[in-house]
Amino acid sequence: MKILIVYATAGAGHRRASEAIYSYLKKDESLDVVKIDALDYSNALFKLLYSEGYLFLVTHLSFIWVFLFYLPGNKFTSFLANSLRFFVNRINLYRLASYILKENPDCLLSTHFLPNEVGTFLKVFFKAKFKLVSIVTDFTVHPFWVARGVDKYIVASQNTQDEIVSLGVDKEKTKVIGIPIDERFYSKSDRKILSNNLEIADNLFTALIVTGAIGIGPIEEIVKTLTQENIQTIVVCGSNKKLYSNLVNLNIKTAKILGFVNNIHELMDVSDCIITKPGGLSVSEAIIKNLPMIFISPIPGQETANANLMSRLGVGLSIDSPEDILKKIVELRNDHAKIEYIRNKFKSISNTSTLKEIADEIRRSCSSPTS
Repeated sequence: MKILIVYATAGAGHRRASEAIYSYLKKDESLDVVKIDALDYSNALFKLLYSEGYLFLVTHLSFIWVFLFYLPGNKFTSFLANSLRFFVNRINLYRLASYILKENPDCLLSTHFLPNEVGTFLKVFFKAKFKLVSIVTDFTVHPFWVARGVDKYIVASQNTQDEIVSLGVDKEKTKVIGIPIDERFYSKSDRKILSNNLEIADNLFTALIVTGAIGIGPIEEIVKTLTQENIQTIVVCGSNKKLYSNLVNLNIKTAKILGFVNNIHELMDVSDCIITKPGGLSVSEAIIKNLPMIFISPIPGQETANANLMSRLGVGLSIDSPEDILKKIVELRNDHAKIEYIRNKFKSISNTSTLKEIADEIRRSCSSPTS
């Protein structure tokens, strides 16, 4: 079976999800698995606007992002928005369409909504015979994910399934499994050994702060505020060199400042809670690690929806004020029963066999006869 995994680099989550399921599927030698970025098969301007434009909007012009996000869901503007999107994508993604036809996969697997539309176009107008399986990488569903050529939607939760069904998708075409994350998150490392390797204390209540690639949020203030109560912090600054430099210059002994890292799973193992943005992948990773979540500066739309769901489930909370974050973390540190109560809630929403179940569903969906 030939499987073509297609994602789009508009935020890191879609790529990370594709990498996770790609690595898992590659272990099966009977499968021919290829992974590509859809934007590599567009023109330079489209790629720049799609990836960097997204980051610019959510960082500097969030009100425009809110308008664009909700435009397709409005019954009065959806036709115009979808028609414009269809036209723009046809012009800019013809190389992707040609590549897919040339590769002729048995299964086109998407971790972003963009390939859903291209795949549907090929199935309708070119009578392509591949099965189109889409993994929704958030706990909410934007209307852009819905395309009539999709044979199966793999979603993160019952809430996600309810949303996509409300958008007109047949429930039989959906499967609640989860969001694929790197296999390394499913193992637990020794906290004392890891703390020693990281040169941090293993006996202090520790908050992991993950800023995302763009480093949104009052990170410096949060770190300085948590220091007042001897809360140890690990801060992952990503590509934000200014934030990294500012935090290092604070010279706080209980703060470990990092740039890009490839061991978030280990950092989670030495932490008691996480302060992060509520992206679908970040939330899924924290769920598997049973880390209580504090969300800062969620991007309106999918991130606010993710945060609201985690709040309803009792495992996450949106707080932007550094003082309020301090109060919540001190409350967790001082009440062991409460933090254990929260960790127990993860048992009902975590799935340690997500990758296997997704792989099994792909084999099942893509080996069945084409309708």
